[in-house]
Amino acid sequence: MKNYYEQLLVNAKIIEINRICDLIRIAFLTVEGIKIQLHATCFVRVFDSNGVLCISTSDLLIRNSYHKKKWYKKYDWSQVGATQFDNELSENKPQLLQTTVREFKFESDDIKIVFSNQMRIDVKTVVTKNNDKNYFENYRIFEKTSSENYLIV
Repeated sequence: MKNYYEQLLVNAKIIEINRICDLIRIAFLTVEGIKIQLHATCFVRVFDSNGVLCISTSDLLIRNSYHKKKWYKKYDWSQVGATQFDNELSENKPQLLQTTVREFKFESDDIKIVFSNQMRIDVKTVVTKNNDKNYFENYRIFEKTSSENYLIV
C-alpha cells in the first residue's frame, strides 16, 4: 500500500490543508483526478523553500497574538484561528496550494513530502511499540471514494 501512494501522489496538488482540533487534514488531487486524504494526529512539520520550519503542530496549544491580547476571554485552543499554528498555516497556505508534489515517500512509518517549490512536509509518528495499536493512530491516508485503498499507521 505504501508503494501505491508513493507513486500515486507524485505531481499531485494540495487542494486543502486545515485542522479539526488536533487532526491535521491534507487533501490532494492526483494527476488522474483521484482525491487523497491524509489525516494526521501525530507530529506534522512544514518547512519553507529555504528549509526553515514554518508550521509545526507543537504550536497547536500556543495562543496566537490576537488571543494573547484578549487575556480576559476564555482561551479555547480547539477554536480554529486561536493558535499560533493557525497563524502559521494561514501565512504559508498559499505557497502550499500553488505547488505540486515532487516526492512522496515513507521513511519507516514516517512520511516525507517534497514539493516542486522546495517546501517540505514531514509527518512523524509518535506512537511507540508499547502503545496499544487498537487505540492509538498516527495517521491515515486514503482515497476519498474507495474503502479498499486505506493505510492506517
